[in-house]
Amino acid sequence: MNCRNLYFFSIEAYFKDMQNVIEYKDGISYTGVSAGWENKIEAGTGMAYGVEVSAEKREGQITGTVSYTLSKSERKFDEINFGEWFPAKYDRRHMINLLINCKLNSKFDITAVWTYHSGNRITLPTMTYVSPDVPDTQGGHIENLMELDHRNNYQMTDYHRLDLVVNYTFRKKENRYCLLNLSIYNVYNRMNPYKLIVESEMRKSPTNESIYTHKLKQITLFPIIPSLSFIYHF
Repeated sequence: MNCRNLYFFSIEAYFKDMQNVIEYKDGISYTGVSAGWENKIEAGTGMAYGVEVSAEKREGQITGTVSYTLSKSERKFDEINFGEWFPAKYDRRHMINLLINCKLNSKFDITAVWTYHSGNRITLPTMTYVSPDVPDTQGGHIENLMELDHRNNYQMTDYHRLDLVVNYTFRKKENRYCLLNLSIYNVYNRMNPYKLIVESEMRKSPTNESIYTHKLKQITLFPIIPSLSFIYHF
């Protein structure tokens, strides 16, 4: 839908049916050589559906787009999660993208991009048993026995960040110019989760009993990253 060619609005819906998607089986080890990878996976079905609403301003000193997506992605396997549907790893229920471009004059322009989406899904144990005396198939011992209720039963914290780009253009001759670019990734230094690991701590009680405490530790990859570049176009 157009509004005198200045604004553009759209709404879209989608549905996707998937066959022969694969997942690791419950309780399988990702490492070791006891079996080939094809014996560690299960084939199943999946579906994804949602709706996206977007708006765009195409002309003027300030232009940009904003979009919101409401979606759902699920998987189903006969031998995983008791044969019940469960959310996919990248089941991001809410997603927002915002882009604003401001042209201050013939030399300066600024672009800001903000993105947000619901956290990824991971599988965490509901209970862990410490059993150092249980042997495994490799002749060693199993240190922890984990109890799982459902696949992808935990959702990490939401992901969001702001990126900023500032350009200053030195115009010399026609089709030739110099560009000074300042880019800042993750402007407000959001510590977005990449991975969660379970850390265990053991302490002794007054009666000399072992007491174990389990905590989630978040792993983050990229903090704020500024960069400066110079480009000569001819």
